[in-house]
Amino acid sequence: MDYNSFLTTVEQATGTDRDAAAAGVAAVLETFARIIPRDHRSHLGKQLPLELGASLSDRDDAEVISLNEFYNRVAARTSLRFHDALKLTHATMHALSEAVAEGELTDILNSLAPEFGELFRGKSEHSSFLDAHEFGSDELSGTPETRH
Repeated sequence: MDYNSFLTTVEQATGTDRDAAAAGVAAVLETFARIIPRDHRSHLGKQLPLELGASLSDRDDAEVISLNEFYNRVAARTSLRFHDALKLTHATMHALSEAVAEGELTDILNSLAPEFGELFRGKSEHSSFLDAHEFGSDELSGTPETRH
């Protein structure tokens, strides 16, 4: 899958424009790179378009965090609300699963806590919340949430 196809997949799933999709994908992949072992980052980066492989920077050790913390970090990096970060993350991981070899994703998932399998199954423990709400593209535009 080339870079434009990857971004189109995310755009369509989130209802965002190209710039928001590109920024969101970079944020999700940068966050993902922090939790996967170095050898998996290297293998993954080789299977992605150059524009995306750069998001998988070479760090020493993988951090051990919960899936909820992962979503919170994506939300913080993108200034999105939690549910919008969740939607963006799932769209990005769907595109990732289309772009790389299944065996590589299996290896990566085996290196993570079992709860991270949710990233590639497309449904999350938060799905009932997401299914009950319609989110427009303005909510995924990268604008910080305003709390009243």
